[in-house]
Amino acid sequence: MSSELVKRLDRIEESFEFQDNTIETLSEVLIAQQKQIDKLEESIEKLQQALSTANSEPGDQTPEPPPPHY
Repeated sequence: MSSELVKRLDRIEESFEFQDNTIETLSEVLIAQQKQIDKLEESIEKLQQALSTANSEPGDQTPEPPPPHY
């Protein structure tokens, strides 16, 4: 092979390796973000259930006294 062809092939291989590393890094970041989103969605669901339960329980629901300036 000619010297020019070898140089071009080397550049292509370097570019491919760089892109492969970038894709792998982005994939890892995406997986970490999805795990975080899943945890946040689970937390929101638990909070919604707790709020729903708190609003539906007939416990102590005495009205709050008015603030002192009334």
